[in-house]
Amino acid sequence: MNNHYTMSVALEQRKNSQAAMITAGFAGLMILLMFLLKWQLPVFEKTIESPAIEVELNLPDEPPTVVAGGGGGGGNPVQASGPAGAAPYSPPQGVNEDSKDIQMDDDEK
Repeated sequence: MNNHYTMSVALEQRKNSQAAMITAGFAGLMILLMFLLKWQLPVFEKTIESPAIEVELNLPDEPPTVVAGGGGGGGNPVQASGPAGAAPYSPPQGVNEDSKDIQMDDDEK
């Protein structure tokens, strides 16, 4: 029994040392590869954004404003009839009717 115990302890020590050597060899290989193969970090370039639409406006020069007689006011003086400031009375057209009550059917109740 004592002999069996001694052999199993020696076997465990040999397996442990073999596993440690394999692990150390693999770690050393990985470290060596990391130093030999250097990966470059990607470089991000800033893009300069240009305006999406360029519009060229060829507008004519503004005509000079004439302020003779008080200035603007709108309207079309060529088509206006009658003296300025007086408009003839025009009665409203159409007939106003009173609103009608809505009668509900028995089906809609």
